[in-house]
Amino acid sequence: MPGYSVDRFPELSAEDREDYSCSICQHIFDTPVTTTCCLQAFCEDCINEWLNNNTTCPYDRKPLTQSQLSQPPRAMRNTLGRFKIRCDYWAYGCREVVKLDDLPKHTANCRHMCDVCPKCRCERTPGHDCVDALLAQNNELKKQLDNELVINRAAQYMDNCTLGDSCGGSSQQVVCADGHVELTPGHECLTALRAKWRDAQVEIDALKHELQTSRKSDLVIPSDSQLLAACKQHLFTAAHEVTYNNMDADMTDKTLAIIRSALTIQHNFYSVCSHVCTQLDLEYGTYWYCVPYSMNETIIYTTANKTSNLIIVKYTPITFIVYRVDTLDVPNLRARIKRNKIARNIDVINSVKMTENMIAAVKKITFAAIDRFDTIKDIAIDITDKMKAKYRQNVWQCVVSARDCEDDTANYTTKYIVYLVDQLHICD
Repeated sequence: MPGYSVDRFPELSAEDREDYSCSICQHIFDTPVTTTCCLQAFCEDCINEWLNNNTTCPYDRKPLTQSQLSQPPRAMRNTLGRFKIRCDYWAYGCREVVKLDDLPKHTANCRHMCDVCPKCRCERTPGHDCVDALLAQNNELKKQLDNELVINRAAQYMDNCTLGDSCGGSSQQVVCADGHVELTPGHECLTALRAKWRDAQVEIDALKHELQTSRKSDLVIPSDSQLLAACKQHLFTAAHEVTYNNMDADMTDKTLAIIRSALTIQHNFYSVCSHVCTQLDLEYGTYWYCVPYSMNETIIYTTANKTSNLIIVKYTPITFIVYRVDTLDVPNLRARIKRNKIARNIDVINSVKMTENMIAAVKKITFAAIDRFDTIKDIAIDITDKMKAKYRQNVWQCVVSARDCEDDTANYTTKYIVYLVDQLHICD
């Protein structure tokens, strides 16, 4: 099964969330294993499912088999086991938060244990899906209704017929409630009732046929799981169709590869979109959005007002709209630097009276501030303070903003430098 949802760990820090998350399911590790090629950790079920369809490592794309998986270091297992997690039956009212190592014991004895799904109120079974469970329940109710309809029709027909004596004689006749009398020579009630029953059965069979015909004509709308299965099958049987694209060739190839990977390893459209957005955020900076829609309905998980990069690609029967709204997010910038998506270097746009030593100092101070702080305000204050402390003979000011923002720092300083760190625009 995929890892544990991050939302279940109320005390988990952002650093631990990043270090102990499976890059396949994007959740906290469940029974982690490591690869021999890159020592990357994954959930055991996630990597095994990946290797059922692939022969390379999902992290570094080197050849990998299940025999090359090993147990993670003991320190990692011990740290993971100490994480505090909410009970499996939190939705049923249990408010216990226990260590991950103690979760199986607590779950087995939790007084809130319930075999009924809290969302659909159907019986909860392994791999429970609310939509499938409700459809099965609905079909069962339809069958019961059909049976009751047949019985009620037959009972109503028989109620309209009563037995009575013929005038002054011992022979019997069938008298209908509407006044019609059926009387034949040698009349026998049992024979007449059997004939009536046969006529009723013909009518019942006609009603059944009509009901089945109308049921077949109803529009069948596929579930999300069926749509996702069709997309996965499309990956191996047909090429995708790009209907719109304003990305360059390199960004297009990486985006399509990320979408294909998400469709291969994820189990629902929400997880597919979450995976696509997370990977693109790390690759190109924040913020990315992914919207899947079918011919029947539009399923919107994220929205935005404007976009700088956009691609629309179709994997029958789903079309994905993937786009980026260029927004600065310092933690994301730091994560991209840590994963070597951004080089630890500055792109100098302009400088006046700045020596090579000063520029080197600016570079070192800037990346130290990015590693330490989460807001551009704190980064600007730290850079200013560090430059004042190192070069006391000058008055330093620092303006940090999103890329391409204008500034007028150069108009009132004798020494200044303007430089970029990916999305970060800095004037010092």
